[in-house]
Amino acid sequence: MEKKIDRLDRDLPHSNMGIHLAIPILGLAGMGISGYLTYIHYQNLNSICLFGAKCDEVLTSPYSQIWGIPLALFGLFMYAVLTVMGLLLLSKRIARQDLLALGIYAVALSGTLFSIYLYYLEIFEIHAFCTWCIASSLVMFSLLACSLINLKKSGFSSKEFRSWFRIRLARYVKW
Repeated sequence: MEKKIDRLDRDLPHSNMGIHLAIPILGLAGMGISGYLTYIHYQNLNSICLFGAKCDEVLTSPYSQIWGIPLALFGLFMYAVLTVMGLLLLSKRIARQDLLALGIYAVALSGTLFSIYLYYLEIFEIHAFCTWCIASSLVMFSLLACSLINLKKSGFSSKEFRSWFRIRLARYVKW
């Protein structure tokens, strides 16, 4: 019985492999979607859209840019960050895998909350839907789910994190 438990403990790190692999793959999918939307924005092209959806209406609305920069470019950057963090997670060379898992979760949560805001705009302000935006939000929701599973399996402890952060902060701030 004891040998069986030891074998399970040894195999535990490999149980995250599917999640560790899914994060950069989903990040690459998001980069593809955002890259396409960024490209059509700067080339002034019409998007390829499913029947009944009004992608161009959404993508050319006043809500599609912040400071003259298309939201798709911000999405491209966010997905690139998630992809790099996912690849770092795969490499297992990071000493604090739990902090990396927390970072992935924080970025995915931010993206998900922003996606919810964009849904609000599509429903109540623009009155149109974009299939590319919906696909991007599905990728983001999937990344959030994977990041939650990864955070749970990484052994992240909020109490331990607060202690670690307080020690690091004490170097710069005198209480």
